[in-house]
Amino acid sequence: MIRCTLTLMLALVGGAVSSSLAIAQVADVEHVVVIGIDGLSPNGIAKAPKTPNFTRLIKQGASTMHARGVMPTSSSSNWASMIMGAGPEQHGVTSNDWTPENASIQPTARGSDKMFPTIFGLVREQRPSAKIAVFHDWDGFGRLFERQAVDVINNPKGPAEVTPVKTTEQAIAYLKQEKPLLTFIHLDHVDHVGHQKGHGTADYYSSVEEADRLIGLV
Repeated sequence: MIRCTLTLMLALVGGAVSSSLAIAQVADVEHVVVIGIDGLSPNGIAKAPKTPNFTRLIKQGASTMHARGVMPTSSSSNWASMIMGAGPEQHGVTSNDWTPENASIQPTARGSDKMFPTIFGLVREQRPSAKIAVFHDWDGFGRLFERQAVDVINNPKGPAEVTPVKTTEQAIAYLKQEKPLLTFIHLDHVDHVGHQKGHGTADYYSSVEEADRLIGLV
């Protein structure tokens, strides 16, 4: 039997880190799937009418609704902190304009690509033959990790309401065919709706329900 664990990373409105939900550690796990949802808040999970997959993950795994984001609360700084396991004072990602070439704060440690090591670089270093894939909605996520450490990087293009479905479908197809050790799926539509329609609106809660549906597909 193939064993798989799912970790869910959530980014609050504005990109702050909210929480990490994970199925309890299972012996002999062969595949790890991480799903990151930008703009998703504890309020969104609590008030969206239909979120059966969030409910199941919370019930079966470990969760918190009280974790805080790093400062500044930009998307890049917080996503970097989650995949690097360090704060901006260590990894140096201080804004959404950050690139390894124009960093105002130099990282305290360097892996490949002259940046602070991420989960992708560390897996590649420790498991050289592992299959690693990243599927991301937001363009900016693609500059936050060591690209040569990842076998497949897909960033579907199109309207904000279409790309999360494309991202999820492509990730599922790759999971089925290649059975990678580590897969990261980044969804951006909840954040997009929050900025466009307002957080706490009916449209926002609908986008949370759509995120729940996509998680269910994975």
